[in-house]
Amino acid sequence: MKVNIYASSDVHGHIYPYDYAKNIPLDYSLAHLYDCYKKDKNKYKILVDNGDIIQGNSAEYFIDTTPNPIVKVMNFMDYKIWNMGNHEFNFSYPRLKKIIKDFKGTALMANSNSNFFYKYKTINLEDIKISFIGINTLLINYFEKEESLAGLVIEDPIAILNQLLNKLSKTSNVIIGMFHLGLEDENSIVNSGLYSILNNIENPQLFDVIICGHTHKSISQLFHKDILITQPAAYTKTISKIEMDFSKGVLISKNSSAINLAEFKASEEILKLYEPYHKKILEYTHEIIGYVKGIKREFNYDFEDNPLNHLLTKIMLKFSKADVVAFQIDNKEALLKNGPLRRCDLAELYSYDGGEVTTYKMKGIDLKKYILWSYDYFNYKDGKVSVNEKRADFKYKTLDVFGNIHYTIDLREKSENRLKELKYLNGKDILDSDEITVGMNEYRMNFLISKEGPLAGKTFEKISSSKYIDENFNKRGTIRELAKYYFEDLPNNTYYYNDESYFYIKY
Repeated sequence: MKVNIYASSDVHGHIYPYDYAKNIPLDYSLAHLYDCYKKDKNKYKILVDNGDIIQGNSAEYFIDTTPNPIVKVMNFMDYKIWNMGNHEFNFSYPRLKKIIKDFKGTALMANSNSNFFYKYKTINLEDIKISFIGINTLLINYFEKEESLAGLVIEDPIAILNQLLNKLSKTSNVIIGMFHLGLEDENSIVNSGLYSILNNIENPQLFDVIICGHTHKSISQLFHKDILITQPAAYTKTISKIEMDFSKGVLISKNSSAINLAEFKASEEILKLYEPYHKKILEYTHEIIGYVKGIKREFNYDFEDNPLNHLLTKIMLKFSKADVVAFQIDNKEALLKNGPLRRCDLAELYSYDGGEVTTYKMKGIDLKKYILWSYDYFNYKDGKVSVNEKRADFKYKTLDVFGNIHYTIDLREKSENRLKELKYLNGKDILDSDEITVGMNEYRMNFLISKEGPLAGKTFEKISSSKYIDENFNKRGTIRELAKYYFEDLPNNTYYYNDESYFYIKY
């Protein structure tokens, strides 16, 4: 008897084959996945998702639509299991519960204090019982505000895994873990990575297969001792296919592969089902939120201060009252132009759709350490600049830019000596003892104070957060959303760039 399991993870709204930020068609999507799944004529097959599916690629536009269009598509595709990811909680836990109620499969998350989610699901295929256990990342407790979580706590998974593995091993032929987390601990938080969990539970060998997610990387097939580990790439670029063979109820072989969905066609059924929402997203993303004037030349966005830096700085300052702001531009081809600025243009320029502005109190010495860490992103050797390999391996770009201050970086120097000047805009030196309010996204701060971060072991007082800008969580205070309000307050909704430079990089 053969059983095939298809797993998606970190789909991030890629239902229709279209990138709504770049305004380009794609050759991968959930529609492609369905074509792949339907072409498998094996009698026994199961479709599961490992989290972060309802957020991203403008899917959040429908967060209050009932039923949620992505859930509607998942039901049509016959998804049996939906394990929760961290981005499922971006819109508040009460909202998520409303969305899940329309899902016809089973919503999993074993490691929380809530009974709303199933801790496991056993699927019976003739005499074979396959049990799935869902685990979510502990980082949710740090990513989301307490008010948004409404009493929900994501718990350390060790105790519940010990309990469930002991129970299910007595009744199941196969146990599969669905872990919305990567292989390694994140931000130095113990048991936020697969390997530390396997090291800390009592009987890890009771797992037959584990599906990972969250880090957006593709793992075709990996064995940790005898546990098969796989992870689909983000955005439906690949799907994990797990093939299991049984003889008389005993699992005799298991393997996995990463299927490139560009090799399949987009299912016409899914395209037709999602078409009305696709059209609404296009209408929304093409809305003009403001206008830009005054840009007279092109810029090297990694090595020069530029109009996009100044625009983002002004947006963040307006809604945070920070002294200094820090942000990163992930898009290597970012280019702010004169003329109308649409939502999709801003989404392409600033790709972190969850990026909010949270402010912290820190000393001047801490800001200096942060800046030095940021520009350690670059190596310098024999007159050439390259990207630090370790930093290039991060999930997101880690070259942060600092706004509302003057500073000079010399990449030709050793990392610890690169910061040559650091001043307020009034020309006054920033002293080590100065108390400064710094605005950034909370995700970055969580890394900075982690064991691997430049401010390891420190804690900073949180002053404010724009994450939710009304008490009912109806408006998200992300930089993308705040930009619209910023432009509305400008004369003629127009931002003028005055060609100022706040920082200089020598190399």
